[in-house]
Parts: sequence; structure tokens; C-alpha cells
Amino acid sequence: MTKTALEAFFDNLYLRLGSESQDDARPFVCYGNPTLCSVFIVGFNPANNVPLDGEIWHKETGFNLELFYNKYSEERARRDAFCKQENKKRSTGVEFTKLEPRRSINPAFPCKLGRTRASIEALSAAIERELEGYEKPGVLETNIYWQATANIREFRKKFGDGDKGASLRFLINELNPLVILCHGNDAEQFFRADENRDLTERRALVVIGREGAWPEGEDKPRCNHLSRFPRKKSNGKFLKAVVTEVVKRHKTRRGAFAKI
Repeated sequence: MTKTALEAFFDNLYLRLGSESQDDARPFVCYGNPTLCSVFIVGFNPANNVPLDGEIWHKETGFNLELFYNKYSEERARRDAFCKQENKKRSTGVEFTKLEPRRSINPAFPCKLGRTRASIEALSAAIERELEGYEKPGVLETNIYWQATANIREFRKKFGDGDKGASLRFLINELNPLVILCHGNDAEQFFRADENRDLTERRALVVIGREGAWPEGEDKPRCNHLSRFPRKKSNGKFLKAVVTEVVKRHKTRRGAFAKI
């Protein structure tokens, strides 16, 4: 029986991860089918560990966003309790019901998101609404490194240089995004590094970071780390419109953005 594109992708994903690294890896977050995602949001590494679960990352149905947020909520509650016990400061989070979430989520979903997670969800939902009707309307959130730690310092202490971005390269090569949004200096420096130029130069791919967009010749929107991304409607609409226009200018690449 012939594999679907989604099944082939997940087979390659699990092969890439290997049995030793699956317990602490969080490869990506999206709604449904990752092969239908044209926009990547890329950070350094995940902050909350939601273990690789075959019910969430499913080779036949794609990514189960609602189940992911159930697991995420449990992990965040655990970390909140730990911080309270240790008398450490922790963001109170954003009520999920105050956002305009993606269509897979129950509006009454009882979950608090961290500031960055709330911004990513709101931005992803806005972009996907703008791209509704196209063949690849999805937004996929991933990171240079897939292992979750509370901060970059903890990651460096535990994993050193990690896999030096090989996992992210795998996702880009497998899914061929059209636009990448960098949230944070580390993600932007990764894509601007000489050894990673091939990721943008050999494909019609636009990367948007704090210093603007590249390759040269594209418009120059800016994208700061999403924990500080303003949630004012005017700013959100601006970024959403710019990203959408950049994506639509690449609609001829392999017919990737032919209208359905």
C-alpha cells in the first residue's frame, strides 16, 4: 500500500529522532497536517516539555493541537506549583478564552498559556485565517533544538551545542516552507550564519527577523521575540498582512499556493 505524504513524513521524523531522544523531544506544534504548513515560526528550544506522544504526533491524522494543549496545561501547572514551592517568580499566563484560537480548539478550553505561547497561537490563527482557501494554509512552530528546558542557559549546560540545528534542517528539507519568522536573536543568527545560507539560497524562502527580511530585495518587516510581541490589533494586522503578502508572492513555486 502506498504511503501518504503525511505517513512518509512521520516515518522519516521518527527515524530522525531515534529511540534515545524521543522522551524529551518536542519537534513541532501545528494544527493538523504539517505537510500543509507554508509558514514556520522558529525559536531556540521549547520551554515546556510535552513528551513525544503518538496520539499527538500521529502519522495518519497529523498533529492533535487540542490534546497537545491538554498535556501542555498539565506541564505548566506542574511547573507553576514547583515555582510557588521554590518561591520563584513565574508569569501568571494568558487565559486561552481571551484569544482567537485556531479552529480545532473548544472556545471554552480551560487552559492558561505562557506569554510566548499565547502570542504564537494568536499569530498562527491570524495567518491561517488569511490563507484560508489555499493549498498550504498552515503555520508550524518549531525550534533550532527540540529538547525542552526552562531557559537557554539550562539547555547549554545539559546539551551543549545539541545537534547544531540538524533537526531544524530536517524539517525545512521535508516540508519546504515559504516563510520563516524568527522569534529571538538565536534563531535569526542561525539563519544568517554562513553555514546555513543554503537553506534560503537554494529555495524560494523568505526569513523574517528582528533586523528585517532576507534575501535582499524583499520587504523589510521585523519580528521580535514573540514573548514581547505586542498584541495590539493594529500591530498584529500589520505583521499578518506582510507575511501573507510575502507568501502569496511565492505562490508559483511548484504550484504550492494554487488556490483550491
